[in-house]
Amino acid sequence: MVNQLKQDIANFFYFSLLNEGVAVEAASKTFSELHRQINVKPEDSVQIIEKSKVIHECSISFKKYFKRAKFGSGVNLEAGWQFNSNVDQGLWRHFVRDADEDEYTAVIWSSILRYPDEDIAKGLGVTVGTVRHRTGRGLRKLGSMWGVQG
Repeated sequence: MVNQLKQDIANFFYFSLLNEGVAVEAASKTFSELHRQINVKPEDSVQIIEKSKVIHECSISFKKYFKRAKFGSGVNLEAGWQFNSNVDQGLWRHFVRDADEDEYTAVIWSSILRYPDEDIAKGLGVTVGTVRHRTGRGLRKLGSMWGVQG
């Protein structure tokens, strides 16, 4: 559970900030903050942290680190970002640059990390309908960039 939580947090920051160094720092600080709040050391955690709490803390950290990210530092595979060699991140980078922050973060939580809309809504402090609207709008934009007609 802890490893999956770390992976989810790291992936959120990697895909939302598109800057490896800032993503690693943001993920580490967010993971530590979550564990501070539940009063356990990260290495001792066996508790299940609500997904909505993870989303909430990531949202707070995202706002802190967003300006520092300056999208596009590249990926150092030795640092642990493992992608298939056929993966072209150019489209995603274009999407993040052109889409609204609410749209692409909703797409990350919903479509990449597969968190339930109810947890996303609770974590962001919005309605489920708002989450679905943002996700749908983001996916339509991403699809139009890729040439998919919906």
